[in-house]
Amino acid sequence: MNRNFIWGHFGGNKKNHGVSWEKLCSPKEEGGLQLRNLRFLNLALLGKLGWRLLMDTNHLWVDMLQKKYLRDDNLMTVTAKSSDSHVWRSILKARYILEKGLGKVVTNGIATRFWVDSWLDCGPLIDYANRDISNIEANLPVVSFCDESGQWDLEYLNQVLPLHIVLRIVAVLIDPKSDKDDATVWIFTSNGEFTVNSAYKSQQVSTGANSSFWKTIWKLPCSRKVCLFIWRVLHNSLPTGNWLSRRNMSGLGLCPRYELHEETILHAMDLNQWVTSNILNTAEFEGIPWNIIFIYGIWLLWYWRNLQVFNASFVWLNNDWSCGRDNLYDLRTQSIF
Repeated sequence: MNRNFIWGHFGGNKKNHGVSWEKLCSPKEEGGLQLRNLRFLNLALLGKLGWRLLMDTNHLWVDMLQKKYLRDDNLMTVTAKSSDSHVWRSILKARYILEKGLGKVVTNGIATRFWVDSWLDCGPLIDYANRDISNIEANLPVVSFCDESGQWDLEYLNQVLPLHIVLRIVAVLIDPKSDKDDATVWIFTSNGEFTVNSAYKSQQVSTGANSSFWKTIWKLPCSRKVCLFIWRVLHNSLPTGNWLSRRNMSGLGLCPRYELHEETILHAMDLNQWVTSNILNTAEFEGIPWNIIFIYGIWLLWYWRNLQVFNASFVWLNNDWSCGRDNLYDLRTQSIF
């Protein structure tokens, strides 16, 4: 339903989806539109319930769920049963989000498992072990690997972990005699508190796109409508003849003006490089920055192309620069563009 709305699908008027939903939901700095992925959002909200089950133990609803479903078990290890309610099974499905984001601040090292819990910024130490770790070892607390004064057992650590991890461990000060317990924190926020937004972002996979380039696109001094047009050009999603023909929505996909060649966004050129080089060019031409001329120029070409396709009375303008310049001035002063 969300995809249909974005691409203008209303009632029986179907529209083709030019860009994948995953791309639309990715951050703007990675080439997306930063739309909300409702599945990720739902899991983030369920993750918040799981967080409160772990942290807000004084609430009545938390006490009720713990006594009904957990008893002597733990939220992170309990197994779902067929008799469990839909809400409880949904919370358990969001545990993998908590597994990624739960961290520990070690004080006395009693309540933190050395191998399994994320008490260092590199994640669970079991991922770096030089040998297999048994189940019994995996549940040993941090305090088991130091003496009463908090000195680490370096001889053992050097045998089972690489040097760079051992150096991280040695940098942690621990007081086994302290009455202050270890604290559970959320590693994706600076204050250690769970937020739905950080849980949502933790599920997104980076595409490795050029973030500085896309930030430049969205900060261009032009209307949002034209920015979206440039975005569609760079994603090759304009409904040109070739684009429509490949989706069996048109015939031969010929250029509507000359009807001699196949209509594509750009022939025989590196589209992204061409668009990028022109967008980043701020040299002025008759008092107008070149990137503005370029952006509105290609937008006008597409606008006029659509007029020719859908308006039989349309006549192409001449090639005189003054005519194009006047159109650019008009576009920048009219809020409708």
